[in-house]
Amino acid sequence: MLSMRAWLLIAGSVVLSGLLLAFALPPHGWSPLGWVVYVPLLMAVKKRGFAVGFTAALLSTLFAAWVDAQGFLLPRGTEDATSDWIYAGFLLFGLVAAFITGLFAGSERFQMHPYRCAAFAVFFEGMLLFYLPAHLALTQSRSTVLLYVASWVGIWGVSYLLWYVNFWIARDGWRRAWILIPAMLSSSSWLPAEKGTLPIAMIQSQSYELAALNKRATEMGAEVAVWPELAATSDVDKIAEAPNQCAFVTSREEPGELKPFNVAHVFSELGESIGYKKRKPFAGESQTHASGDRAIAVPYRGINYGLIICFDSCFPRVVRDTARLRDVQVILIPTLDPNTTSGVAQSIHAAYTPFRAAEFGVPMVRTDASGYSMAVDSRGRVIAELENDQDAIRIANVKPGKRWTLVTLWDDWFMFACMGIIVVTWMPLKRRKAQEVKE
Repeated sequence: MLSMRAWLLIAGSVVLSGLLLAFALPPHGWSPLGWVVYVPLLMAVKKRGFAVGFTAALLSTLFAAWVDAQGFLLPRGTEDATSDWIYAGFLLFGLVAAFITGLFAGSERFQMHPYRCAAFAVFFEGMLLFYLPAHLALTQSRSTVLLYVASWVGIWGVSYLLWYVNFWIARDGWRRAWILIPAMLSSSSWLPAEKGTLPIAMIQSQSYELAALNKRATEMGAEVAVWPELAATSDVDKIAEAPNQCAFVTSREEPGELKPFNVAHVFSELGESIGYKKRKPFAGESQTHASGDRAIAVPYRGINYGLIICFDSCFPRVVRDTARLRDVQVILIPTLDPNTTSGVAQSIHAAYTPFRAAEFGVPMVRTDASGYSMAVDSRGRVIAELENDQDAIRIANVKPGKRWTLVTLWDDWFMFACMGIIVVTWMPLKRRKAQEVKE
């Protein structure tokens, strides 16, 4: 039976870890906090049992959602914004934190091996690929050093490092805090983005009348513009063929055998390109749209553009298929995120873009309808971005090209390595427990 003091300590840690998580993730983006997000909680629930650890971690993550839903220290969003998807996303990530914290709180043997704890955390993050991926690594989307690390071990390896440090400090106390000096320094953005000579416009708008904005982007010097997802209207071909209109990318609904597809094209004076069918419909969209099954690249004026759509960017293997196409030099991503309070969901989704570019060595330009459109270079460094601006245009001068990365070859290899750590270390533990029972 826990004492009142213990309950108060746990309650305080729930609040503190919730605040750390909320402020470590975008749009606050205080990335050095990612190294200690769960330290107060883990230290408070250590040896308290699985149920206490599980419940405390889930409550802490939901408290982080509440902080973001209130918009504390965040720019105001549009009036029609909602908080529903903030809570849904944090709840799913909260289950990862809850299971791993429960194991840590319930097993002294488990606590003794931070490397095993971190492997389990990455494994649980991997389980979210079945619905809505989420990673502690998203706190580090502006880190030059950790984006470089991601080009070798993927987003999984960055998550592993963060979880490991959290568990290591929680196990041994703050005497291990010296590790935070190099860790937090690595969270800084050390190098500026690499810019080039290809001007690509991000046109961020919730309007479906984008011809005037596209014309303005053309006047600003854009070679190609990226519109939000599903922004193509019935006269989109006429817009593309009109004078003083640069080429643009967006998607539209097109018929399929059983259900329609969400299909992206490059629209230009040459007509519409071959279409890319969205491979990962988001949430309820899977009930109304069929899934595509292949990557495509579109040549235009000497540049090969890979196309993906919105939620596709959350899945490493989908992006890898596009990045591995021959001669792909830039990936363009029309996006339509739920319009959430202060752009929280939009900014967290945008945090995938630096990681995907760093993992696969290709610059990317992502345009959302309501917030946090972003262009990044082939190392994931941000070239240009928009926040919650409406009917806004930003030109990103991109350097087309592709660089070699290990993740392009082996994509999720580090996640499978974590599964190997679990198997290799868990089986001897089970044998030792069986031997103890026998004795």
